[in-house]
Amino acid sequence: MRREAREERDVTIHQVEHYHHGTYEKRRVFASDRPNDATRDYRLVKDNSLPAMYGIELETEAFGITSSTTYANLLKQVCFQHFHNDLWKVESDISLRGADVAAECITQPMTRAFIRNNYRNFQAMYEMFSAFGIDNARTGDCGQHCHISATCFGRTPGTQNDAIRRFFFIVMRYFKTVCTMTCRNVSNTHYCQRAMPSLAYEMRLDDQFDHYCAVNLSHYSRGDIEFRVPGGQPDFESFRATLETVFQLVDAAKNLTREQCNDIRNVFRGCNQYVLDALRRANQAGYVSDEALADISADSVAVDW
Repeated sequence: MRREAREERDVTIHQVEHYHHGTYEKRRVFASDRPNDATRDYRLVKDNSLPAMYGIELETEAFGITSSTTYANLLKQVCFQHFHNDLWKVESDISLRGADVAAECITQPMTRAFIRNNYRNFQAMYEMFSAFGIDNARTGDCGQHCHISATCFGRTPGTQNDAIRRFFFIVMRYFKTVCTMTCRNVSNTHYCQRAMPSLAYEMRLDDQFDHYCAVNLSHYSRGDIEFRVPGGQPDFESFRATLETVFQLVDAAKNLTREQCNDIRNVFRGCNQYVLDALRRANQAGYVSDEALADISADSVAVDW
């Protein structure tokens, strides 16, 4: 582990003046091998490219800890000890009120390869959460929002826009299925509201959109969208399945036609076993038919991440 990743640096949960306006010590993009220095808009300094990136906003809360400073340092120096120091920042979140102390933990942009290569470190993080009574599923207040860069959807603005519209449609068309797969209670969607699927192909993407929409497009002008559906993840297995579900939805939106998006079997065809396990939960809840699940299962693949 590199020295800068090991250094202990005291932080407080109120180290930023305004919600979501904090800055990292250094802007970086975390790729499969090592962090890359980035410009203000997260282009790689080395070649000015804009990778396909994902960011996580992980809302957490704890019982038995009353000092926000103690909690912030516990998160940064213990729970995140296996990650580079610049990957996570810790902020307060006034919407989290159900525990003794709470914080939102926000990553810098990561590639899909980096996330998968670090699943063991995320697993260690969840083991630390459990050891110290940290939770993001107990009260139902927490979520795990995912930012997805437009570059995940294609190389050109035209292909990106078309795929983002299909992503919006898929999420709204199969809303209860997606909620169940990503640990969101279907009766608690105030902060990730459903919209009419048909809006996907009618609306202007650059319009100011409702921040609390399940697919938040208010960040579109800066080059990403926010997927707000995922709820609090009770354990690492759920965390991994949720991220793999996000990747599956992005790939479906990128590769399917509008017509193909109307069949859930197309959306999840070729999914891995983690996504399939999440689909089984949706099947048990009555949102995916036995026939569709059987067809998807027959085409699923086994991976080892």
